[in-house]
Amino acid sequence: MLKKPCFNLTKHKLEYESVKEFSSSILEVPLSEKSILFFDVSRETEIKPDEPLSVKPNNLLKTGEKFLPFKDKPSKYITSGVTGKISSINKFQSDYGKKYISITVNKEKEEIVCDKFSKKSKEPSLANASEFLQCIPGGISENILSNTEEIKTLFVCGTDNDLFSVANQYIVSSKIEALKKGIEILKNITGINNIILVVNKYLEQTALNAEIKTEVINSEYPSSLPKLIVKELLNIELPPDKSFIDIGVDFISAEAVAAIAQAYNTGKVPVDKLITFVKKDGSKLLAKARIGTPIKNLCAACDTAIDNNDRLIIGGPMTGSAIYTDDYPILNKTDAVIVQAADNISLTSDYPCINCGTCVAACPARLSVNMIVRYLEAGLYEVADDEYDLSACIECGLCSYVCISKIPIFQYIKLGKYELAKIKAKAAEEVDD
Repeated sequence: MLKKPCFNLTKHKLEYESVKEFSSSILEVPLSEKSILFFDVSRETEIKPDEPLSVKPNNLLKTGEKFLPFKDKPSKYITSGVTGKISSINKFQSDYGKKYISITVNKEKEEIVCDKFSKKSKEPSLANASEFLQCIPGGISENILSNTEEIKTLFVCGTDNDLFSVANQYIVSSKIEALKKGIEILKNITGINNIILVVNKYLEQTALNAEIKTEVINSEYPSSLPKLIVKELLNIELPPDKSFIDIGVDFISAEAVAAIAQAYNTGKVPVDKLITFVKKDGSKLLAKARIGTPIKNLCAACDTAIDNNDRLIIGGPMTGSAIYTDDYPILNKTDAVIVQAADNISLTSDYPCINCGTCVAACPARLSVNMIVRYLEAGLYEVADDEYDLSACIECGLCSYVCISKIPIFQYIKLGKYELAKIKAKAAEEVDD
């Protein structure tokens, strides 16, 4: 919901979607004949570009089975969402230098569920969670699985980072007992005692009735972003050169916590992802699909045709990314899919900044966005950081949303941060040499 100021003297107000506005029923997306799995190589610095893969075409994968793309890296794995044989393996580079391995799996007629986790699920531990549950819906950070002694406060996000998405709110409103059980398991296996559920006001009573430690944040975007949660609840402004683990904090989604409870309760690794699907007419529904399901299958199940020049967005309208193909798969952190009709797409422009200050007024990090974007347009990334704190941007996308000139400020900032990281990495290499 958007609330515009009458005389442009106050900020725009964007309200998060409420799960109460959705139907209680969830659309079950049928299994697709083809499943696509992504392995993010760019995050694994110890993997060499020419390192051979340990998986090959015609290898059979079971549902919920983990497999190692690189046999000498046992902690780096993918979980299959279906039973099938690998048909192709490809390497490709995505935006901002991200490198992936794409593994296509053709579904078999008979589904076989992998039982390796069931043998260890009777005794929950950090070791077997790390061994089998890294790729569950919602995902678990490496810090939770490896640096638990450094985490003093763990926030369970019962809110959703972007607009339209309601997956985590749905878990709080409909799966509260599973959420409570998952929190208990996390406490036992990690030793983290201060686990706090973060919700919007209307879900507070649901959480309190379940006797879950709860904090409430407001429903105005972007209050659910991790840095703003830390600022509001802990009164800590995280410096750009620090990570959450440096202040003893980490985050996990409510969906992931419920998936942990489901895993240990059933002895099976969860492979179904909740997705908020937004149709061309703006109507929304909740769907559930196997991780690896191509977006085109989700669209078909939601009775939405993709025409020429339509836009597909993974994530919410503020920080989501457009994708180039409807073969793109649902990943374990895909919370929303938006389809925009070609005639309803807001185009950017090359019209110059008029220095109206709207972006500055909207910025929750209190940055001089109008000056940052000038230097970014000129490719002066270090100046934008040194003089105007580019690195302090929390990437909420409000600047692009309110820009009168329709400048893609958010995209400039993401590119600027990427280029700045490359400059710093190169400088560090030169010092080491």
